[in-house]
Amino acid sequence: MTEDLFSKQLKVFQKEIESELDRWLVFGDVPVRLAKAMRMSVKAGGKRLRPLMLVGAHKMFNGRANPLPAAVAVELVHTYSLIHDDLPAMDDSPLRRGQPTCHVAFDEATAILAGDGLLAYAFEILSQGYESDPSLAIGLMRLLAKASGPAMLVGGQMDDILLEKGTQKVSMDEIQRIEERKTGALFSATLCMGAMMSDSGRACLPQMERLGHLFGRAFQIADDVLDVIGNEELTGKPVGADARNLKPTAVDEWGLDGARVQVAEITAECMELCFSCRAPFPEFLVDLMLSMRDRVL
Repeated sequence: MTEDLFSKQLKVFQKEIESELDRWLVFGDVPVRLAKAMRMSVKAGGKRLRPLMLVGAHKMFNGRANPLPAAVAVELVHTYSLIHDDLPAMDDSPLRRGQPTCHVAFDEATAILAGDGLLAYAFEILSQGYESDPSLAIGLMRLLAKASGPAMLVGGQMDDILLEKGTQKVSMDEIQRIEERKTGALFSATLCMGAMMSDSGRACLPQMERLGHLFGRAFQIADDVLDVIGNEELTGKPVGADARNLKPTAVDEWGLDGARVQVAEITAECMELCFSCRAPFPEFLVDLMLSMRDRVL
């Protein structure tokens, strides 16, 4: 896919995702302050990377079901995790996506409840969006629940907290295992959810799961690099947080150049895995992953 064609397709998918988010982020019998906090947090911006990857996997396998409700559900789970991650008890971050974080814009209690609300609402969307295909709905909910649960995203966050302030000395392998749960698990679920919507995609679920974990690792290493070389205007959040929290990173292990090499090598492995599925339309997903690599190269 040419750069121009990828850019056009990216804008089309982003517009579809934003429209679907607007459709679902209309709340009825919800306290006004809570509804406002939930909607503000989701609509604060961001790349919509996880929804885009789900749509890309769906396109890759020419899926039959509408991928957009699932894409919205994934974005709500991701946003919930960011709201809680930014809380004073965790990262205590004042900025997210270039705007005040939820607990700063509202208050800590509202932020906790907004995150809780988005998490629960994600599964309501999956149940409603795929009610005509209960088997698919259950499969999608199972994938997302496992990825966001105590053994994966939540457990990874718990272990990540324990790394801060130098309370534990850990190896790079241990850090990567934490990141695979905190970051890679949701990417894996996202890709598998998109692939699950076609028979050929279901046959490639193990490859999609592996691809998500690999991409999550590359994404996290790139994030470590950007925490050193980026700026708040570029990243939309404070930089240098890892160093302030004494948190070991890929940059500490390999240096900036070494970390960039790791991103390039892991992304190349992602490409090989993607094409090994022999899917009819892998180009958009491949180019999306390459665009993430190019952030730091």
